[in-house]
Amino acid sequence: GKLLTLDAATPTITVAADRTATINSRLTSTAEIVKTGAGTLLLNGRNESTAGMAVNAGTLVLARVNDNLSPASSLTINNGGTVLLANINPMGAPNVTPVTINSGGLMTMSDNWSVNIGSLTLDGGELSSNGFFDGTYGSYFLRDDVIVDATSTISAVKVTAPEARAFDVAAGGTLNVTGSFSSLFGSFGLIKAGDGAMVLSGANDYIGDTWVDAGSLEITDTGSLLCKLTGTANNIVTSSGLGTLAFNGALDFDLSTADLTDGNNWTVIEVGFFSAAPSFGSTFSVTSNAGAFDETSPGSGIWELVDGNNTWTFTESSGELSLAVTSGDPFLSWIDASWPSLSDKTPTGDPDDDGIENILEYVLLGGDPSVSNPAILPTLDASGANFVFSFTRRTASTTDTTQAFQYGNNLSGWTDVPVADGTYGDVIVSVSAVGDNDEIVITVPKGVNNKLFGRLKVSKP
Repeated sequence: GKLLTLDAATPTITVAADRTATINSRLTSTAEIVKTGAGTLLLNGRNESTAGMAVNAGTLVLARVNDNLSPASSLTINNGGTVLLANINPMGAPNVTPVTINSGGLMTMSDNWSVNIGSLTLDGGELSSNGFFDGTYGSYFLRDDVIVDATSTISAVKVTAPEARAFDVAAGGTLNVTGSFSSLFGSFGLIKAGDGAMVLSGANDYIGDTWVDAGSLEITDTGSLLCKLTGTANNIVTSSGLGTLAFNGALDFDLSTADLTDGNNWTVIEVGFFSAAPSFGSTFSVTSNAGAFDETSPGSGIWELVDGNNTWTFTESSGELSLAVTSGDPFLSWIDASWPSLSDKTPTGDPDDDGIENILEYVLLGGDPSVSNPAILPTLDASGANFVFSFTRRTASTTDTTQAFQYGNNLSGWTDVPVADGTYGDVIVSVSAVGDNDEIVITVPKGVNNKLFGRLKVSKP
């Protein structure tokens, strides 16, 4: 289109309240263009001026794709001024116009556009969006680091970058981030620089590291940080030794691609690298894609999640996540826990050659498959009118074994009686719980029999 040149010493475009002015042509000037007035200025053409543009009042709408402003220029938003981004990358791509948002200034979007942000300075202003993100569009893409000279706000629903970005907050200032930092494209990471404070109160799901090089970083009770486990690796929260961390929100683990090897350990927060030990507030919590962790006891700082055979434990004092994996079979867990190097750990194995199979060692109190110990076997008292068989079993063994008392007059025919409290014909089975064990007494009347064979039979279902 045609070129409109503003050649005044201080080029000014004033739009009155409740009015909209539209410029469709290309635009240039020899000095910074100043937008004043409470009305709206809509730029559909390219502003080719390299002298910069300032919005002192009202709204400037940038509606041209990719190059509404020259990357060699600058954009300043002052108190009472608003810049509304109404298309994809109106400030350029990949080279982007530097932006300064001063106190009382606002930059926002009119729709779910994806917008490149180059060099950004926040001096009391706010970077916002319309709150709509569809999974791909509706985010700011940071091409450079962010300078924060005074307390400012990033309320945009999504902010991302292809790599780590520094947020340099001056002493006495605070950067309040109520939106979400995300790794939509690449591995966004956060570097907190400067002596000021940075406060995260949104759900942050970026997968890069978090560095607190100076000043303080706080995750509020409404905020969260994602820790994604990939094999035995993960993103971390750390410091150069000059920063502090206050964690009052949720630590959110993505466990979906973790290496599920028993004993694995991940350093999540490098607690010893901060100038003081990170604090975990009363509203701190731990969650994951597999469910929420529970604190083992109030104030313990130890958080645990049991997910099937996997027990995950996060410890505040060390900043570490650990994994313990059980076999899922109580018998195997029992034998692996105490005798991991046993030559034969099968249920029917007998590595100590004492004639007692491992599965019986598991059931009978005091069983040790590595050492011969016949004293654990059932005993017989035939002194009275009954044959009385007695033994002590581990109560836990009843969950994964089938236990039966077998008796008969010879060794070829057996009558089975379940080892469960009750009366079975003439046979009485008494089960008395004593702590974690059961005292078993089985009474069989002698009748006309002078001899009786009895045995305990145990099998795995």
